[in-house]
Parts: sequence; C-alpha cells; structure tokens
Amino acid sequence: MAPHPEFEITPSPRREISSLCGKPDPKDRLVCCRRRRGRSVVLSVRGEADAFTLPVWRLEIAEAAEDARAKGGGLIVDTTRLNFLSWRSLATLAEDAERFGREGVPMCLVSTSSTVFRLAGVDPRVARLPIHSTVVSALTRLELGRRGSPAQRGTRHQQTRTAVADPSTSGHEDGFSSANGRGSG
Repeated sequence: MAPHPEFEITPSPRREISSLCGKPDPKDRLVCCRRRRGRSVVLSVRGEADAFTLPVWRLEIAEAAEDARAKGGGLIVDTTRLNFLSWRSLATLAEDAERFGREGVPMCLVSTSSTVFRLAGVDPRVARLPIHSTVVSALTRLELGRRGSPAQRGTRHQQTRTAVADPSTSGHEDGFSSANGRGSG
C-alpha cells in the first residue's frame, strides 16, 4: 500500500559519518526530515543545532519554506527531538520566520523546552515567533490563520513564559542542553 500523499516524507540526504574518516561534516550532527501535512510542511530536526551546524540549519529551513510556499501553506519547525539548540540558532530561526512571514509563509516552532519559553521572554525576536508544544496545535494555528479565523487574526498564540534575569546561567554559553530542555539549564 502506497503512503497517503498528505503524509509524504522527504528526508534530507544522509551521509556516512565523515568524522570517522577525517573532516567532520555538520550534516552528521543535524538530521532533518520534511513531511507534508495538508498545505503545510513540517521540518523535524534531530541532533544539535549550534554554530557548527548553523549553515545546514538555515539551508534546511529555507528549503522547507520554499516547499511550503509552493504548496500555499506554512512551515512548522519541530525541535522536540533536538539534543541541543543554541540561542544563536533559535534567534536565527526567529529572524527567518519574520522574513518568510513577510513573503507569505507563516512559520511556527514546536518545542517542549521550558528554556525556549524563557528565552522568548527575554529576547524580543524570539518572543514574536509562535511557539507550540505540539505539531497538532501548530498545524491548527496555521490552518485557522489561512482561513482568516477571527480568533487568529491580529492575535498571537498565548504561551506561558517565565522570564529569567540571565539566560547564560545555564552553564552553556549560547544555548541550552539536554533533550527537550529537561536536563540542567
């Protein structure tokens, strides 16, 4: 039985672990998979989104946004399987979301990390990024926004955020560590 076209999966090319053979490759540390859900595209990422993998992170987001634009939908970046998300990668995502939003591709972040919500409380760029705890809630927001639902026009998804005085107190210079932010940090 062929997969339903709505649930088509487009994985990024996976390379052999080049670090065993010499020069490390960022694609070994950040793995991305694109799935289509109706008109929207879900980009699920695993591994580490840090300074080393930032070029791959940005390229994958740009390609997924172009896929979403071609389908007339939005982009959801699912980070629930990341082991590490640096503040710089998160800020870059927020900046890209604004740019793609102006170009007609709304973007949402899916994260269960309390650290991401705390960073959104102190960084105005991240604060403007719609953050959801599940892909389903992000899909719902995008679909309602596409339909022009009164509940979605001119309002943001409400999130519970706890402000922190200094996000660098986690012991990690540019981000947070541990899957889903549940470890130290």
